[in-house]
Amino acid sequence: MASDRFHGIDGKTQTELLTIESCISRTFKNPVLLLEALQFPRSIVGWHGSDDNTGLQVVGSNAISLARAAVEYNYTGLANSRVSNETHNTMWLEDSVSVCGRKIGWLDMIERSGYGGDQNEATAILRLTIKALMGAVYIDGGMEAVVVVLDEYDDHLIRASLGREGGG
Repeated sequence: MASDRFHGIDGKTQTELLTIESCISRTFKNPVLLLEALQFPRSIVGWHGSDDNTGLQVVGSNAISLARAAVEYNYTGLANSRVSNETHNTMWLEDSVSVCGRKIGWLDMIERSGYGGDQNEATAILRLTIKALMGAVYIDGGMEAVVVVLDEYDDHLIRASLGREGGG
């Protein structure tokens, strides 16, 4: 099955793609909740008792496709390796990813999902997922696009916080 989906991609890269998919699918008891969180980190933190996941499958498919596309794009050699390495060294140090993940709410999402792993394992899963998705954003739009995405997450958190404090 993997060979059909990843036709023409070497075994090492296939393994990386499968690892990304595995991490996405096992981070949550219901992976759809993670895939929603990848788009809107805090949007379902306060959503209690809802079993209605209608429409979230599309978000999930797109998130996995985005992660896969990032790896495939790097595999083709089209990405600027020097710039990519600088970005990796700047953004993806273990502490930086953990801080970033906490900042935009992903670690909270993992903790609130009923995920059974410990904090270190949750952070490791988060690290791989955020690297893949932010890598895809970087490939598509460069470092400025990554900054814009994180700024938008900050704005979302501020608006949500103000909404709760204001009683609505």
